[in-house]
Amino acid sequence: MENELRELKDSNEFLNILLDKINSAVMIADENLKIFKVNKSFLGLFEATADKALGKTYGQAIGCIHTHREKRACGETSRCKTCLVHNSLIKAASANIPADKVRFEETFFISGRLQRKIFEFTTRRIHYQSRNMILMMFYDITEIEQQRIELEKKQRQLDMDLEAAAGIQRSLLPNRLPKIKHFDFAWYFEPCASIGGDIFNVLFLNETHIAVFMIDVCGHGVSAALVAVAVSQFFQNRNLFIANRIGVIPPDQVLNRLNRTFPFSRFDTFFTIVYLVINLTDASVEYSCAGHPPPILLESTGELVPLDIKAPVIGSDITLPYPQKKLWLKLGDKLILYTDGILENRNPEGTLFGQKRFFDALKQHRTDTIQLLVDGVCKKIKRFGPDGTMEDDVSMLGISYDP
Repeated sequence: MENELRELKDSNEFLNILLDKINSAVMIADENLKIFKVNKSFLGLFEATADKALGKTYGQAIGCIHTHREKRACGETSRCKTCLVHNSLIKAASANIPADKVRFEETFFISGRLQRKIFEFTTRRIHYQSRNMILMMFYDITEIEQQRIELEKKQRQLDMDLEAAAGIQRSLLPNRLPKIKHFDFAWYFEPCASIGGDIFNVLFLNETHIAVFMIDVCGHGVSAALVAVAVSQFFQNRNLFIANRIGVIPPDQVLNRLNRTFPFSRFDTFFTIVYLVINLTDASVEYSCAGHPPPILLESTGELVPLDIKAPVIGSDITLPYPQKKLWLKLGDKLILYTDGILENRNPEGTLFGQKRFFDALKQHRTDTIQLLVDGVCKKIKRFGPDGTMEDDVSMLGISYDP
């Protein structure tokens, strides 16, 4: 008998040590919801003392605002029937139904002031000192939840800012494509995020010439979009493209100016570009590229010709002159400008869409109008990816020379 009493004493002492070492607030109450034992974390959470907690009902001990305002015992206030904690304690005591990590948020009257607390609680019926009692553990998540709410607020603001930035970027894309005899235009743009690093446009240089450009800034997101906007602003300065009021500055010189204006040392990034000038009187095209996927000439015969020019990206700090070439369009020909996001889109198995699929899609739609061609090809590219998503910004601009 003495050994059994000693074991029971040792057990109680061990339990006391264990409870006080636990960071979670712990309460043991009898079947009448009167508190029999609490640990230090419980007293700290509700800023109570042992003499004010022991022997009191749960609501009195934790400073239940309804118990305080209505001057009623726990279980008798107007809110007790809907109180998650009270009902969980009753279920544990009467029916041995436990509760696991139930979220509870309420205002408490603690140390003479109102405090909003958010916690998760767990209840269990236990057999303690020859009696059926209720064990409740409180996990205080007030600070974590407040941080989460603040982060969600900041995220909503960031999303709004990104959406506004995306609107600005979209405004820099062609609003109304020009209507020119024998020429038709169509385009598609989809950033992989809310904003991206692709920008393209069609510009009137004078009565007989138009310029077409497409750029792809390294990376995507805010930093890439800011550089894309800066380059777009560069192209708003007509003096960069017009010589002696009537002459047109050739593409190679435009790219050289770009390379001097956007050095890597200043912008900490680089971009690729294809830039071409179309003479509307004779359908000639002068073009140059800087590290960009080559434009595609889709001839009326069905022949597909990449207009490849090897040259470094803009921002490479290489001062070599950019080369340029010239061709003449024939009626029924189409020109396709695009970014590498088209070729690099992957399916769920990780296979790239690739050049062959892209070229096959262009040939399949070669007899369509330029709008139907762009729409049809981009639909295939989007369907190729997982759930119709894109891994990179995707841009395509089509030009047709029609009878």
